Amino acid sequence: MDMASYLNEVRYGCEAILPIVWKEREAVEALKARIATLTAQTEDGYRRAQFLQQFEDPDDYMMGVGLHWDTYFGADKERYHAVADLPSLEQVRDIRSFACAALAGSVLQFAKQGISLVHGGLQNCPAGRQVHGVDIKLVIWQGRNQSMHWDEGQFTPSVRACFDSLKVCDSSFNDYDSKVRSVAFDVVRLLGWREYAAFETDMMALA
Repeated sequence: MDMASYLNEVRYGCEAILPIVWKEREAVEALKARIATLTAQTEDGYRRAQFLQQFEDPDDYMMGVGLHWDTYFGADKERYHAVADLPSLEQVRDIRSFACAALAGSVLQFAKQGISLVHGGLQNCPAGRQVHGVDIKLVIWQGRNQSMHWDEGQFTPSVRACFDSLKVCDSSFNDYDSKVRSVAFDVVRLLGWREYAAFETDMMALA
């Protein structure tokens, strides 16, 4: 089977998965940003209130008191209700992060399988473009391997060589061997595979 034929067979599945991968990631990032923004607003409001309350002038003091309660009933109250559910929200975030990584791992599996079917493995596969000095065929192959064995923390020298090189330029790979998570999404992000067309272009370069 040639690469074009293989891609034709997996196109539907890959086209369906990639948008979901990015949607899941955006949902996680939106949650983090919302809590961080509310926390920053609350801390700023209280800092300003405390500053005004340190003066002896009654007007300044009462302005500070008013700002304190305005902060409490405004941003802080909203943050309080958000933070009250924080454990469950963090659990949802972690689950969605896992789902995102699992889906991204499927994309890497599609890519790895194409290399296997067309070339019988890495040896006969063209290098493709370089990503942070690493051949893309290696990023795909070892990225898929990390996503399959991340919770074991025991990687082959080839996996380690790949990610030790990548993390020099991209700190998101610093914990690839910590048994904490799959870095499949980070690989997909690094490769720029937001849409099927980008995936297809890179795979055809490995034909």
